[in-house]
Amino acid sequence: MERTERLLDLVALLLDAREPVPFAELRELFPDEYGGGSLDSAQRKLERDKAELLQLGVPVEYVDPAFDDRETGGYRIDRKAYFLPDPKLLPEESAALYAAGAAALEARDFPFVHDLQHALQKISLTESGGAANAAARRLVVVRPGRNEHLKDLGDAVARRKRLHIVYSAPPSLDGRPGERTERDVDPWGLAFRGGAWRLVGYCHLRQAQRVFVVDRIEQAEVNPRNPSAPDFEPPQDFDAGVVAGRRPWQWEGGTGQDITLSFAPGSEALADRAFGGSQFKASFVDGLIPSVLQYGDKAWIAEPETARAKAREALQRVLELLKTDPEPLSSPLPPRADEPEIKPYKPERESKHERLRRLLLVVPAARKKPGIGLEELANELNIEPAELREDIELLQYVGRPPFSPDDLIDISVDERGRVRVALDQSFERPPQLLPLEALALAAACE
Repeated sequence: MERTERLLDLVALLLDAREPVPFAELRELFPDEYGGGSLDSAQRKLERDKAELLQLGVPVEYVDPAFDDRETGGYRIDRKAYFLPDPKLLPEESAALYAAGAAALEARDFPFVHDLQHALQKISLTESGGAANAAARRLVVVRPGRNEHLKDLGDAVARRKRLHIVYSAPPSLDGRPGERTERDVDPWGLAFRGGAWRLVGYCHLRQAQRVFVVDRIEQAEVNPRNPSAPDFEPPQDFDAGVVAGRRPWQWEGGTGQDITLSFAPGSEALADRAFGGSQFKASFVDGLIPSVLQYGDKAWIAEPETARAKAREALQRVLELLKTDPEPLSSPLPPRADEPEIKPYKPERESKHERLRRLLLVVPAARKKPGIGLEELANELNIEPAELREDIELLQYVGRPPFSPDDLIDISVDERGRVRVALDQSFERPPQLLPLEALALAAACE
């Protein structure tokens, strides 16, 4: 029996059990999986299976024996903790949620594509109305973001795991290259602001809160120790969107100066619209200079003189660059006719873990619409019909020991291509949202 089938059988058994199932009974019910070898090796195998199910949102737990009676202790799944309740969204709320989800999936660089799809599918399968299902069918897989670290960063935020990053700061106003540093960071949050993803967290190098532009993170390594244990707790009521959305001159990292801006006649409205006033405190003056210079002669720094000097230096640098001839290309660009064809994005072959995650949704999706066509169901699950047929063939062998016909999932595809479910073996509703799935929904709705 392959591992995917074994884990599904274990879930079916524990969901249906009225009392905790002792380990000795599991060894009898799964003799080929937990019965062979020593007791310690069988126990370790079960613990590995339990850990993988916990990652999938299946709340497997061990219940201690009562009164030190070792025969009454065992494993169980709390059905109330496992199943996702109906969110009871209004039609308007469903439309807003799925509009935000579709926009996030189409957006460049969104790091939680698969998690967001799973979250939307789970919610659509619990909803009493049909608006969510209709919207879910319109969701598409998009090309992954250009930044290879987004998924790892999002996972670190969700699991509260410390990061070790290599970060290249932007060049200074006088043209010097930015500092390249290695840092340990507690990632408190991730937000898309100002046209870029930004990581907000506690920097152990600077011993203060910092905002990092994700595109400038060259390397990112998540702390591998104790994967299930968090490394930190973010500040109470922390909002990454608020911090990441601060204007450049509000970023931390400077000494802070009182700034006075002046505006050309007719441009006074820029004060409130672009700067929140003509007088304010700038904690990071280098971030203010480009924001002022972009308005040309419509806005300038009146005070203090140190900030005015920085603006003059930046303008002089721009003037020098404009007087310099651009360096020739090292090699000519190839003719457009020779450009390689851009092919549609095709997701990589999924892992066994990802397939198991999807298999937990096949039965509730089929039960949601009795007699649904194979192609339509495959479209809702965002997979190919051939893959769905393979999933259904595997599910036909899943159930509770001793695996008699009444113990197996009765799911099939009839001669007209309709998917039918008679016995679901406790998989009638999808499991609860995983932390990353909930995070993906929240990020999509920002």
